[in-house]
Amino acid sequence: MKAGHARRPLHFIWILGCSSSMAGDKIQQLNTAIRQATPELRWCQDEHPEAMVLVRAVRYCRKAEWHLGTPTPVAELDWPELEAEEGGCAMGAALELVAQVLDVPPMPSKAFPPVLVLVADSGPSDDFFAGLRALMAKPWGRRATRLAVRIGRDVDCGLLQQFMGQDACGPLEARGATDLSRYIRWIEEEVPSSPPSASRRSGTADGAGAQWAAK
Repeated sequence: MKAGHARRPLHFIWILGCSSSMAGDKIQQLNTAIRQATPELRWCQDEHPEAMVLVRAVRYCRKAEWHLGTPTPVAELDWPELEAEEGGCAMGAALELVAQVLDVPPMPSKAFPPVLVLVADSGPSDDFFAGLRALMAKPWGRRATRLAVRIGRDVDCGLLQQFMGQDACGPLEARGATDLSRYIRWIEEEVPSSPPSASRRSGTADGAGAQWAAK
C-alpha cells in the first residue's frame, strides 16, 4: 500500500442467537470458536494492508441489541463473553438493527462490501421477513456477503437460505464445537476476499475442512 493511502474499511458483523436454548455447551462453544478464530482474522488483516477489518456483533434473544457496538479494529479485538438469556428469538429485530448501520453515512461509500454472519440454533419468535426486508432495502445490505451457520436442527434451513440469498449454497450446519470452530475460521479467512467467488461458496472449504450443508 502506498504511503498516504487510507485503508478501505471492511465491516464484519456477527448476528448471534443467545436465547435460553443456547445455554450451557452451545454458548460456550460459540464464545470459544470466535475467540480462537480471531487470530486468523488478524493474520488476514496483516496480509491485506489495503483493508481495515472492523468487527461488530449483535446478540438477539427476547430482544436484539449490540453486543459489540463500536466498529473495532481486529487488532484491538478482545471478545466480550456472550451469555445465554431467557426469552424469545428476535432474529428479525436483529436484522433490522444491522440494517440501521448500513446507511451511507455511517457506512463509508468506498468501503468493501460488509460481511454479515448469522448464527442461529432456533427459529425466530418475531417477524423475520420484516427484518430481512429492512436489510435488503439497503444497498450495502444487498451487496453484503451474507453467511449463516445453523447450530443443530431446530432452525428452518429455508429461512437461513433466504438470508443468504437463493443463489447461495446452503447454510453451514455445525454439529459440535469442532464444526463450529472450523466454520468460523474458514469464514474469517475469506473476509479479505469478500465477496467470495462462486467456487469458494460451494463444495468444500479446503482450508478448514468445512462442508456446505444444504439439508
